[in-house]
Amino acid sequence: MNKKIFISVVLVVFIVFGVVFYFAFKGSFYANHPVACTMEAKLCPDGTSVGRSGPNCDFAPCPNATTTSPTESVLGYLTGQVTLSPTCPVERIPPDPACAPKPYSTFVIISGAANFYMELHTDTSGFFRTPLPAGNYDILVHQETLYPRCETKTVTITVGATTTADISCDTGIR
Repeated sequence: MNKKIFISVVLVVFIVFGVVFYFAFKGSFYANHPVACTMEAKLCPDGTSVGRSGPNCDFAPCPNATTTSPTESVLGYLTGQVTLSPTCPVERIPPDPACAPKPYSTFVIISGAANFYMELHTDTSGFFRTPLPAGNYDILVHQETLYPRCETKTVTITVGATTTADISCDTGIR
C-alpha cells in the first residue's frame, strides 16, 4: 500500500511542476522567436517607402508629406503582376475558367545601372509596385527550380509615370 501512495505522490508532484513550468516559460518561449512579417516595405503617400521596425512587425512612420526630398523629382513607378500558366494539362475551346492563369506569390528581382539591385515580394494576387529612379531596369523572378520558368522583362522608368511589367511564368504542364 505504501508503494502505491508513494507513486501517486511522485506523479502529482511531476504534474504540478509540469504545469508550473509550462505557464512560467510559455511567454518567454514566444518572445525569443522571430515573428514572420508579410511585407518588407510599405509605400507612403509621397512615393517613398519605409521598412519594418520593432518586434511586432510595425512599419516605421511615413515621412511628413510636406517635406520633399531631392530624389522625388526623378522617381517613376513600376507595377506588375506575376502569373502562372498553363494550369490545366489540356486547354479547351471555349476556355475553362478553372484553367485561367493563376497569380504567383514570389520574389521579383529588379536590377539596373550603377549596381542597382532590389528584391520585392509580390502579394497573394501576384502584384508588385515600387517607386524607382528614372532609368532602364531588368525585371526577373527569383527561381530555385526548373519550373515554373518565368520570362525576364526590360523596362524604362520615366519621371512621374507608371510603367507596367506583367510577367508570365510557364508551369511546364503539357
